[in-house]
Amino acid sequence: MIDLMLKNFFLLAIVLLLFNCSSEVNDSNLILSDNQIAWVIDGQNRFAKNIQSSWVNDGDNNKIYITGAIGNEGVLLQINTTKENLVGTFPFGNGVSMIYNEKRETGLAVFQSEACKTKKGNIIIEKVDKVNKTISGSFRADLCAKGKFILHGNTSIQEGKFKAVKYHESTK
Repeated sequence: MIDLMLKNFFLLAIVLLLFNCSSEVNDSNLILSDNQIAWVIDGQNRFAKNIQSSWVNDGDNNKIYITGAIGNEGVLLQINTTKENLVGTFPFGNGVSMIYNEKRETGLAVFQSEACKTKKGNIIIEKVDKVNKTISGSFRADLCAKGKFILHGNTSIQEGKFKAVKYHESTK
């Protein structure tokens, strides 16, 4: 009886280990301070040092741009929408896009969500604070090279976050 209990215990332990060891990215390492943006690419966490954001209200359109850069590497998130409530999920296409660039040994590599035939990924706006003019959310993307950058192949941002990024507001 004890022998059977020990076998079941070890079997349960092995099953739990197998289910906990996966290749999925655990984005819990992306713990952000206010006015910060970070992303995971090639299994590496990247925390932007330069962050800028703007919100342009053009009558019925809201255009939001969020950029984060580390030297020659950076992301640009863009949302162009007629929605008044911007909290929600915005799949790529129809005015929602992402550009990622990085310097490689062979030169600058630029990847775009719009360059992919099948657009996979989205930008999720989780919180908008209009009093303090901040925006928070997350993103993920399959990105494709285009034009002269095609030699670099494709890449993906497994997970990205932005927290309480301050935006400058303007109207047209």
